[in-house]
Amino acid sequence: MDFELLRDILRKEFIGMEVNQYENGMNGTVRLAEHHLGNLEGGTSKRLGKSGVAMFHNGKKFGEINGQVPSTNDRKAIRLCNDKMEAERRMSELGLKTTDSVLLEDHEYERAKLLIEKSTGPMVLKPYNLAAGKGITLGVDITNIAFAWNQAKDAYSETNKTFKVLLQPMLPRDRNENAYSRRKVRFSNSQSSRQCHWRWASYNRRTYISIKNKAREDNPHLKRLPLNVDKAVKYNLERTGKDVDTIPESDEIVFLHSSSNISLGGDSYEISHLINENMKIKAEKAVCAIPGISTAGVDIMFESFDEENPAILEINPGANLRMHHYPWKGEPKFSVFNLVERMLDKHLSPDV
Repeated sequence: MDFELLRDILRKEFIGMEVNQYENGMNGTVRLAEHHLGNLEGGTSKRLGKSGVAMFHNGKKFGEINGQVPSTNDRKAIRLCNDKMEAERRMSELGLKTTDSVLLEDHEYERAKLLIEKSTGPMVLKPYNLAAGKGITLGVDITNIAFAWNQAKDAYSETNKTFKVLLQPMLPRDRNENAYSRRKVRFSNSQSSRQCHWRWASYNRRTYISIKNKAREDNPHLKRLPLNVDKAVKYNLERTGKDVDTIPESDEIVFLHSSSNISLGGDSYEISHLINENMKIKAEKAVCAIPGISTAGVDIMFESFDEENPAILEINPGANLRMHHYPWKGEPKFSVFNLVERMLDKHLSPDV
C-alpha cells in the first residue's frame, strides 16, 4: 500500500462519513463495566480504588477489571507480554511473522549506528517499555539516528525507568517511512469477541488542529487525548517540506505523526468489516502464544486488507477496549460489555 493508495482508501471509506456523535458517553473501561453490570439481572459492582472494579452476580464475585486488565489475564502472562523480546520469540515459534527486534541500552548508541548502516532499509526505534507512542521514531537511517535516540531519551527522562530501546526493520522492508503507521491496526480480542480498530494521525495546519481538538471534546474517549504540536510533529512536517502554518490544498490529507497512536491525537476508525478473516485468526494465534492471556490487544502490520501473512508488532494484555465504544468514525462496538458477559459466562459455566 503506497501513500496515494492510503489516501484513496481514506477518501473512499471515511472522508465522506459523518463524525460519530455521542450523548451521555462514559469514558473509561471501569465505568463502562459498571454501567453494563447495572443492566444485567443480578449484576452489581464494587469499586477497587480509582481504577478498579469487582464484579458480582447474585452476590457472588466473578471477576475484576483493574485499569484495562481483566482478572482472567494472569500475572505471569502479563509479564511475558511486557517482555517484548520473549513475546516475539514465542510468536516466532508458532510460525508468526514478527519484527526481528534488537534490544539496545544507553551505552549501545554506536551499535545502533552499526546496525542501521548494515540494514537494507529504514528502521524503527522505539522505547522498550513506554506507552502511548512516546519516543518512537520511524524511518530511522544514519542521517537521523541521533534525533531518534535523543527523542527516546527525552521520553525516558519523564519517567523513572531505565533507558532501553528496540530497533526494528520497518515492515515491509521498503524505503517508505510512512508505511509503518499507515498499515498498523489494533485487534482487540475479548474472549470470543473481535474488533479491529485503525488509528490514524492525520491533521492539517495549526488553526485546523485547534478546531479538531475542539471537535474531539464531544467524543468521550478522545476528548482527553488532544493533538499537541511537539518536536516530533515539527520534525515530521519538515521532512515533507511543510510546517505548522502550511495551508493544505483542498481535500489534502496531512500526516503529523508517523506513529499511529490515539494518545498522540490520532483519529480512530472502526474497520472490522474491512479486515479479512485470516488476519483475525493471526491475531488470535498471537494471543495463544502467551499462555494465561484471555483478553489482549494485538498490533498488526499489513500491506493490504487482503494480507495473508501480516507481521505481529506486539501483544498488549491491557487492551484499550473502551476505544471501540467511541470510534471517531465507523460503527461502535461494545468490547467492554462483551468482556463482562464472557467473564460471567465463564463463572456460570466454568467447564465450557
